[in-house]
Amino acid sequence: MMDKVIARAETAIPTPSNTRPNLETLLAVGRVAEAKGVVTVLRTDGSRETLEAGDLLNEGDVVETATDGAVLLRFADGTRIALADRAILVIDSYGFDPIRQEGEAFFSILKGMFLFEAG
Repeated sequence: MMDKVIARAETAIPTPSNTRPNLETLLAVGRVAEAKGVVTVLRTDGSRETLEAGDLLNEGDVVETATDGAVLLRFADGTRIALADRAILVIDSYGFDPIRQEGEAFFSILKGMFLFEAG
């Protein structure tokens, strides 16, 4: 399982060759590719953060865009999700094995417009 998690994280989040990924990077399922306006995430621990390009995403995160917000999310398998203004997306669960090129993902779009491109 840990090999799958490490492979998943390294696929989504490249790290310099002379460093090992930290725990936060290993747990990440994707990252913010682009962000415009106000985009926030509600984490599973109840904390809320403003998202910017490069920020990591985890299972259970709730991504929200404000009236002026838009965001492009990229996941380990190459899946991309774009959210327009006033959108809410939940990353319910995500798993991807880059060796087998298999995975499973569940997202909930609770509000707003989105564009989805499977990886």
